[in-house]
Amino acid sequence: MNRSRSPILVVDFKYNIIRIHRSTLMALGHPKFIELIVAPSKGIIGIRAEATLTPTAQRVNTDSLALQRSVQLYSTNLVRELLGLNPEWQDEQIYKMEGVLKDSERTVLFDISNSELVHSDEYAAAQ
Repeated sequence: MNRSRSPILVVDFKYNIIRIHRSTLMALGHPKFIELIVAPSKGIIGIRAEATLTPTAQRVNTDSLALQRSVQLYSTNLVRELLGLNPEWQDEQIYKMEGVLKDSERTVLFDISNSELVHSDEYAAAQ
């Protein structure tokens, strides 16, 4: 898979943001709604495409994709919970993960044990 087109998820523990990159949304077929799934016992974070708004789904702000490379979800509580899932993760850091598309489930899965530390200045330059 071409690295630049791989589904990407970034967890930013400095600003408590989850960034779902455009490549992830493209892999899911440009959904209007997405659901974030966390399986702590498996060490997996998933993004599932949803056809309609459900109580747990988030609307994808397509307008933000015209200006940025990602859709951003802000949730201090969720990001703080995610910090505890990987003992290698450190507060105030940014971690990037490449995902695997499960086409039949319309879901991209991210293994938190395969995350990569991204330095803040490098990440800001890439945005």
